[in-house]
Amino acid sequence: MEEQKNIDEKNEPISKGKKKFKLSTLIIVSVIALLVGALIMFLLSITGNFSPSEFVARVNGKNYSANDVNKLVSTYLGDDMDMKISLLLDSVDYEILNEKYPLTDKDKEELESYIMYYTAYYGLSEEYAKQYLTIMKLRESYYLDCLTKYISEEDINSYYKNDFIADIECEHILVKPDGETLTEEQSLTIANEIIAKLNSGKSFEEVLTEYENSEKYSDFIVHESFTCQSIHSDNTDTDSILFSDLESTFVDGLLALENNTFSVTPVETSYGYHVIYRKNQSEKPALDDIKNDILKILAEEYAMSEEVDSTLYSKLLIDLRKVNGFVIYDSELKDAYEEYCKTALEVVEEETEQDLTNVSE
Repeated sequence: MEEQKNIDEKNEPISKGKKKFKLSTLIIVSVIALLVGALIMFLLSITGNFSPSEFVARVNGKNYSANDVNKLVSTYLGDDMDMKISLLLDSVDYEILNEKYPLTDKDKEELESYIMYYTAYYGLSEEYAKQYLTIMKLRESYYLDCLTKYISEEDINSYYKNDFIADIECEHILVKPDGETLTEEQSLTIANEIIAKLNSGKSFEEVLTEYENSEKYSDFIVHESFTCQSIHSDNTDTDSILFSDLESTFVDGLLALENNTFSVTPVETSYGYHVIYRKNQSEKPALDDIKNDILKILAEEYAMSEEVDSTLYSKLLIDLRKVNGFVIYDSELKDAYEEYCKTALEVVEEETEQDLTNVSE
């Protein structure tokens, strides 16, 4: 018995040792399992294989949770499925386009000028108005970039030769009727008086000063000095304005003049009667220096033409999201987005059916 006891005593520590070994192994395995589980969850969050309850959409490696979408909606216009889709797409498209089409300083200035209008007219917050205008500008840049494939080298060369106008520096005096105190006929008379004084030898500055200081006429006299451009550039000493933003009669009157000459007859626009002083015109830049700018101008013109499918803009954005791996996991959001896409395609089908009807007739 003692011998058996001795054997048991000898075996006891070995047995306890085995139990300790098994317990420590279990702990280690559990820790490893937790680490592996955490790693798997991390990898799933990257690849997009995760629970829809945690993430509702994904694009370009960025995940959107339900909270992300709800936060977008509640921040601006309340809880609405159409609004959820709209704001989600705004965020998704910004994620895709922001780096490829960064806003220029000129773009930012233009956006700032529209923010006040959108906040006042549509009742939007300044933050949302800025976000909305920014994403619309990015989408426009992408759309025009896509349209450039429809512009040929012949189109570019023709525009450069026949339509591109080098910068022209000018001033003008506008006699602006108000319909009551000063009629259009009286405005025309004053504009002719200004031209007569210029013809008599007075300088443009002298005549301008005379009418600006006149108690009788000062309220109806507007003076501006700027550089007219075909393509916007900051390389001017004065404010600049695009020829395309001016009324055609003003542009025609300016182009009819030589450098350092003024209008021989008043130029009429919707604002009143102008006396234009053409000061100087820059040399025409080389085609290679402005080729991309011309391409953008022609793309903008093409976008406004009847040749373009009215739904092309939407289709290009839908395809862009697909290419960038845009997926929606939330069933309600997914259904809403599919309905959004379907609506765009239905317009195409209606136009196609109408076209076929016209052909058959």
